[in-house]
Amino acid sequence: MIQELIDNPDVLNIYQWGSRVYGCYTDKSDYDYNVIVTDNYENFIQNIEIDNNHFNFYRLSQWQKMINKNNIETLECIFVDQQYIIKETIKFDIEINLVELRKSISKVCSNAYDKCRKKLTIEKDFAPYTAKKSLWHTIRILLFAIQICKYGKIVDYTEANKYYDQIVLNEENNWLYYKNNWHVFCNNLRSEFRKYTEEEWSKWKNQN
Repeated sequence: MIQELIDNPDVLNIYQWGSRVYGCYTDKSDYDYNVIVTDNYENFIQNIEIDNNHFNFYRLSQWQKMINKNNIETLECIFVDQQYIIKETIKFDIEINLVELRKSISKVCSNAYDKCRKKLTIEKDFAPYTAKKSLWHTIRILLFAIQICKYGKIVDYTEANKYYDQIVLNEENNWLYYKNNWHVFCNNLRSEFRKYTEEEWSKWKNQN
């Protein structure tokens, strides 16, 4: 399917992302791709899974709006090393807006952290592996956000990997264990991230 997408003129850009880019994959890990297509792309389906390949499709206008909102998923693709860019017919200009970045990162990290709690405390939703991955993603995204603030881009996609085994591969499935061990750490990362955005955030708050 990759070659079909490459050859399709309505497929504009293809980025590999996820664990294969972060460097924390196993032999069983999926290959994840974000595929940007024209707005009139026929038979649009948002998600397709074939074997161990997972494709997320985005219309061009949708992807551009996500870029404007400094969505972390788009930033990961735009800043990624050339070896993970499968096809690129459009070069996207990216302007880091610290207000939009703070909104975007705060929302996605709050959702991921809350997902961890729910997947470990609500019986019908109990899914320990998903929960622990969500906690790790909270940390990863905050570290990426701090890099963006400091360097204007993501410079190290592997930075969060040193916490992977301690969280994702941990056999403990009790929410209080993870809360007691990682809540303060996550809050410290949030505080560091917000420190870089505080001046622009204060200006924006005063105007709204």
